[in-house]
Amino acid sequence: MTLNGYSANTIEKMKRLCDILTSIQNATFLSKRLSLYGGTALNFIYLDLPRLSEDLDFNYRHIDNSDWGETRGKIDKTIKWILSSLGYQTSKIKINARYNLCRFHIRYKTAMGTNDDIKIEIGYMRRIPDLKNDRIKSFSHLATMEKITVMTPKKEELFANKFATMISRSKTYLNLRDIFDVYSISKKGIDKRLFLELITIETMLMNIPFDMLLETKKRLKQVKTAGSITHLINKEIDFKTMRKQVTQFTCDIIENLSKYNYNSIIDTFYKTRKVDITSFHYKDSFNSQIRKHPQFKWLKKQHVKKQ
Repeated sequence: MTLNGYSANTIEKMKRLCDILTSIQNATFLSKRLSLYGGTALNFIYLDLPRLSEDLDFNYRHIDNSDWGETRGKIDKTIKWILSSLGYQTSKIKINARYNLCRFHIRYKTAMGTNDDIKIEIGYMRRIPDLKNDRIKSFSHLATMEKITVMTPKKEELFANKFATMISRSKTYLNLRDIFDVYSISKKGIDKRLFLELITIETMLMNIPFDMLLETKKRLKQVKTAGSITHLINKEIDFKTMRKQVTQFTCDIIENLSKYNYNSIIDTFYKTRKVDITSFHYKDSFNSQIRKHPQFKWLKKQHVKKQ
């Protein structure tokens, strides 16, 4: 993958992201606990970079018996040290920490003299992967071509997360980056049954009722333009074809979720917070603690409060 065709600022940002990611992976304390998610993981590792990313998304994995709140403080401290060692000014680093998420907002001056920023997000609710284990994957630094090795979920898990993310956002808007990523996913070879079962888990984790998938199918027809992602893609895209493909892909998923009765599992969870994967074909491939997932526990507490 080359960066020909992109703006100088976009190329610079990609190189900066790779530098930060390299430093994070070189810090053993971080590399064992931070699993790369989101658009960066999708496009750098599994989709052969059809789209560039503008941030780094991680999920924290709780790997020992230590207090994860204390571990979180050490993670923040280590990342701040890494950013400082890479030349970012402390005054330009803003940290927004909540119970479920920590966001680093890093501002910097580009080589062209303009202002730009990078975001790093660490989610703290997904302390276990959906499947038994994350994977170890590698890709090349976009500037130095050195190998960057990261912990990240299996591709079907990442793909299911991206699809469910598109659905979860569709209630208010459809994110064009999500649509493009789902379009790229739709053309990849995957284990379709495992993918469907992971979508079932992901929609439950995001508290998405099955009816929302049906509504998304309608909303896809209303998306008019791909303008907001053109700076991240170095080739022409036929947006009508892309939208049609994503709509058909979504329809196929809806049909197959119903075929295997996974729609009932989703709606039962939405109404009762009961997690039942006994009918899954790949149930033995899922994390043994999936029913006790921190996000499921939190959603159950919220459900009880409303009653």
